[in-house]
Amino acid sequence: MQRILIGSLLVSAVLLAACDESSSGSQPAAAPSAAPSAKASASAAAEAPKPPEGPKDHAARAKALAEAFTAHDAKRFAALYAENAVIKTCGQPDLTGRAAIEKDTEHMFAVFEDVKLVAGRIWAKDKHTAVLEWVDTGTNTGDAPEMGLPKATNKPVGVVGASWLEVGDDGFIKAEHVYVDTPTMIGQLKPDPKNPVRAVVTAPPNGTSLLDAQATPGVSGNVEILSKWATTFSAGKIDEALKVFGKDVVMDDYSSPAAIKGEKPIKDMWTMYVKALPDLKPTLARSFATGDYVVGEWEYQGINKGPMGPIKATNKPIDLHEVEVDQLKDGKVINVWAWGNSAEMLGQMGLLPPPGPAAPAPSAKPAPAPAAK
Repeated sequence: MQRILIGSLLVSAVLLAACDESSSGSQPAAAPSAAPSAKASASAAAEAPKPPEGPKDHAARAKALAEAFTAHDAKRFAALYAENAVIKTCGQPDLTGRAAIEKDTEHMFAVFEDVKLVAGRIWAKDKHTAVLEWVDTGTNTGDAPEMGLPKATNKPVGVVGASWLEVGDDGFIKAEHVYVDTPTMIGQLKPDPKNPVRAVVTAPPNGTSLLDAQATPGVSGNVEILSKWATTFSAGKIDEALKVFGKDVVMDDYSSPAAIKGEKPIKDMWTMYVKALPDLKPTLARSFATGDYVVGEWEYQGINKGPMGPIKATNKPIDLHEVEVDQLKDGKVINVWAWGNSAEMLGQMGLLPPPGPAAPAPSAKPAPAPAAK
């Protein structure tokens, strides 16, 4: 959708000179008024075009994104973003501007002909900032070498992702940070028993509630609890850091095959990461609290000096990004939802082949040959 440009409205007043004839001769015309009449001013104001506006709130925005995407209307989808919007997807190149967003969306429609976007939960900080959970579903009917799909598989895909959104005063999305696990999608389309992934989903697994910023006693302290966890962990005090988790904590990392439940399994997971990355340092880049939740963008940095499961040490630097939502109760983390892209880490470790070129766009049908005479 082309952006409406607002120009100045020029109002011309038609000045009529009135001549009154009398027996003594014509009288001079009255001088025209310098200001337009009240009626003309009101008419001009009514005709002035209004600046374009996006959705009024995050719920309406999520609905509009889902409807445009599911309708396969790339232009309408891209029109929900600011003219110079930037979409950052960890592990992939940035998209800058509406035209690039529209083109990339059209390509997705070509690769997954029945693709749908279903909005899930929304954690809102204010009218400008929110994290949206979503599900992409569809059938792979097109070739996509750049995605590791040299030939269409004709199999279904359904992955859970999340986006950190920054919105302008006009309601358009200025920036989006997308977190979705590419290897999960590839694993659904090209199953490998040695590397299991999440099963295909078709609806948000945790509902579609809007969790806006309601003042809750102690909520401001929840961010400090997570910040202290990061500082303690970075100092190598792993056992102390892990005390932040409740006894029955559930961690649902959507780049993993399944959720992890309980203190010991979560401790085992972090122990594995520390062996693989002895100098691992988590950083809470930005965050906000809403209700009992802390929503944050995290960065994890370290050198891969040890094995990570079946993967041998590569001695390469790792810089990972994810968005995470932690639910706290009585100062303890009881639920964790995390979204990232494990392809980011695998690529940095040199374990992913370079992507192939994108499949060419379908060419126009050739004109019919002229009839023989």
